[in-house]
Amino acid sequence: MERLSLLPKSEMHLHLEGAIPWELIRENSDSDLPPTPPWHGKSPFDSFTSFSKVMRQCFAPCLTCPESYARAAAAVFENLKKQNVRYVEISFGLGFPEIQGFPSHEAALAIRSVAPEDMEVRIFTGISRERDGEQMRTWIQSIFDAEVLDGIDLHGDETAAPAKQFERVYQEANERGLFCKAHAGELSGPESVREVIAFLKVQRIEHGVRAIEDSDLLHEILSREITLDICPTSNVQLGIVPKIEEHPLPILLEKGVRVTVNTDDPTVFGRSLTEELAYVMETFHFSWETMLQLQENALHAAPLQAERREQLLEDLRNHSLSTR
Repeated sequence: MERLSLLPKSEMHLHLEGAIPWELIRENSDSDLPPTPPWHGKSPFDSFTSFSKVMRQCFAPCLTCPESYARAAAAVFENLKKQNVRYVEISFGLGFPEIQGFPSHEAALAIRSVAPEDMEVRIFTGISRERDGEQMRTWIQSIFDAEVLDGIDLHGDETAAPAKQFERVYQEANERGLFCKAHAGELSGPESVREVIAFLKVQRIEHGVRAIEDSDLLHEILSREITLDICPTSNVQLGIVPKIEEHPLPILLEKGVRVTVNTDDPTVFGRSLTEELAYVMETFHFSWETMLQLQENALHAAPLQAERREQLLEDLRNHSLSTR
């Protein structure tokens, strides 16, 4: 664990709402919460709805104004720094700030204001498949015009709306130079992965693990050099795979698919990035070289300037040499 803790790492799939430290949640809650999340160590969530309810219990008391977004993000960044995370893509849900009475671009600015100078931070907004279409389009246009984002993501219940419904949004995001990724292949099967590739033209897919069910789709992912940002603990606790030993992560690696390992919602699922990496390393008996490759995959897939990418890769290689 100590060796992994010191490893320069990247977190490619992280939701602010699911990463707020429990101590901060307790501090902001009207309820007398226990010292640790009460659902940890129990059975996985029985549905995406039950997971969503827990998520809301975590973030709703903490994210009430721009200053609270800054405070929550600062706490998340502090936890990441302790794990030697050098690059992070942090996503926040579009629309929740508006519900609280302020525009989403102010939340993005608040997050950026506390980004550590020695960490590469990319700020994404998550567009929910579950929100009202017309209202969502208004919010999207507003935050696009504010020019505060590095990228966009499509998240929420995959069964709520087809990816094609967001084709124009992604087209405009691409035209504006934003990096585009989308959740797929989690709650729905391979067809949802095909949809985000075909209609949204993404080069990164959050989860995507159910692509393993379709050999032709895997071939397309390989040929297009698409990266899957995988979150094994999340997949197990949400019942996407029955148990960690059956997770397709090692098979995807063997087939040459570029994958990264991430936490998704570390407070909700109960594992930090270091712990997640230790979990898969122990479960699948991955070599140290495989763990380094996962971090190289992340840096190659990240929206970075070529010079900065090479600097981070060099840091990773130097670390590898120093720990042999």
